Amino acid sequence: MQTKLLIPKQEIELAIRNLAEKIDLTNIFMIALREGAIPFRDLLLEYLWHKTVASETIEAKSYNGMVSAGDVQIEPGFNLNLIKGKNVLLIDDIFDTGQTLSRVSYVLGCYQPAILKTAVLLYKEKERKNIDVIIDHACFHIQDKFVIGFGMDLDGKYRDLSEIYEIIR
Repeated sequence: MQTKLLIPKQEIELAIRNLAEKIDLTNIFMIALREGAIPFRDLLLEYLWHKTVASETIEAKSYNGMVSAGDVQIEPGFNLNLIKGKNVLLIDDIFDTGQTLSRVSYVLGCYQPAILKTAVLLYKEKERKNIDVIIDHACFHIQDKFVIGFGMDLDGKYRDLSEIYEIIR
């Protein structure tokens, strides 16, 4: 497998710090999509600790290898009734097909948060169909490439890399 460095660690850290400064919510109930968004969440929490009251995770899977399966499986790791009336910030590692964030946003919206905002580390520039979600914040916009590192994986591998790499196909 050939890779190419796409985003170095220092750029990731700076972008997340800048994103934190733009988030205008207080008393944030932060929800990260496991496993991919955990590094993004952890660093974002360092900058938003004074505005965040809770941080939880939701398991949402839509990939099998390098291909999106299309179907999104959701397993919350907490009682979703806790978000009622709260300022929710839903974060994910990458906005790709849009299926995952669209589905999770819909489910969370059913639990009546006061505000539901989204933030992603990477926003893939591509055409999407039948996606009903607004991305409020994105650290980076990238072309339609398969990437690994900083939470993003290929079959469970490479998630722990501190930088983001493009897989050369």
